[in-house]
Amino acid sequence: MGQIFNRASELGLELCPLELGPHLRLVYLDQPEGSLGHPLQRHQAPYGSITIASEILTEDDDFPKGFYLRRINGVLWLRGYRADHLHVWNPDDHFIFCQSKESPEHPMP
Repeated sequence: MGQIFNRASELGLELCPLELGPHLRLVYLDQPEGSLGHPLQRHQAPYGSITIASEILTEDDDFPKGFYLRRINGVLWLRGYRADHLHVWNPDDHFIFCQSKESPEHPMP
């Protein structure tokens, strides 16, 4: 997770506020179905899910690290996820970051 967050920062992206997860779930109503044709995965982000990149509140491995959005069998979900610092994310996993006000492509005047 740290490597992903560091690389995003290098690209001018920032972590999202934690409350963005519930807000996005309320407004992103046309999220595509993610599980069709894919087997259930254990200890991995579900197919079609979108993880909200946000600050980790605690290092306690039993406490959720943040939110992800998904649609399964037509039902929209906002779920918490748990992952320790050793978790390896898949290349197909999707994250949402916020754009920095002073990103390299868009410097502030």
